[in-house]
Amino acid sequence: MAPPILTCFEHSSIPLPSTWSEADSQALDRLNQRVRPALLTIRRDNGGMVLRAGGQVGLVQVGQHSIEIMPKMYRAEDTAEQARQAGRNLLHLLDYALRLNIREHDVAALSHEPLPWFEVLIRIFANHLLIEGQRFAYRTYESVEDELPVLRGKWRVHDQLEELRTQAGR
Repeated sequence: MAPPILTCFEHSSIPLPSTWSEADSQALDRLNQRVRPALLTIRRDNGGMVLRAGGQVGLVQVGQHSIEIMPKMYRAEDTAEQARQAGRNLLHLLDYALRLNIREHDVAALSHEPLPWFEVLIRIFANHLLIEGQRFAYRTYESVEDELPVLRGKWRVHDQLEELRTQAGR
């Protein structure tokens, strides 16, 4: 089973998970070498090791760990509610900036289910894809002519009689 998704807010720290390995630290170093400024750093804080997020938001896969970096846009006191509010606010900002056409009922579904932010984006994308697919799906019957030992479809008696007349007239 994969470790749970860790949620961190920008410019904040979370305790380093007990399942964190040296391979995870090396993967984080490789990621930070490609992305500047660094997305996450490992630091010592109050005698323990913590992951500190930078100023960017998103989802990061480091080894076996998935880490959500959420914006600090919330009013709640509860950590789970803070992440939910930050995710909803980020969706509203993305909707406005990128014209994603996220409907209110898409965002309302987030308040009932504690889904990771990336899965929420996938769900919204899949819902929009389904709606567009249903709206523009090509629906028609394909006309196929074939000689079969059974009758399927429509018996075109008039065409058959015309064909018999032309054959008899030869």
